Amino acid sequence: MMEIRTAVPGDLADIRILERRCGIQDRHGQLPARMSEHPEQFLLMRIEGKLIGCAEGVPMIPGGKIYGQWHRIQQIMVDPSWQKLGAEGVLIKEVIEQARRCRYEGVYLTCSPERCPFYAEYGFVRAGEAEKEIRMRIAWQ
Repeated sequence: MMEIRTAVPGDLADIRILERRCGIQDRHGQLPARMSEHPEQFLLMRIEGKLIGCAEGVPMIPGGKIYGQWHRIQQIMVDPSWQKLGAEGVLIKEVIEQARRCRYEGVYLTCSPERCPFYAEYGFVRAGEAEKEIRMRIAWQ
């Protein structure tokens, strides 16, 4: 059975395990602080109790210009054994729905150029470039 919910501070150990399985390093040791201050910014996907995915997002104003509140996907992690099986798409759809419910103006992310077609499948469009990454967003009225 699949469960998607926001994190609670007790989920930190499982998120750390998922980071290691995905080859992601918390280089500055900031994950515990982010989790304790804003666990609601972590969306978790569990299957039969096992954490298989996590999307971390933060509210932001793109480009520093004050024209609305957006939700920025900071990071998505999916356990390697569940990649390419649709888990990331389920997380993205849930992030978008939560952003709508919270009345954000849209969802924003940066990705490599190779990932643009994947995010475009969920309605994201190019919104600029940042060094070697592409900015993408999805907005609604």
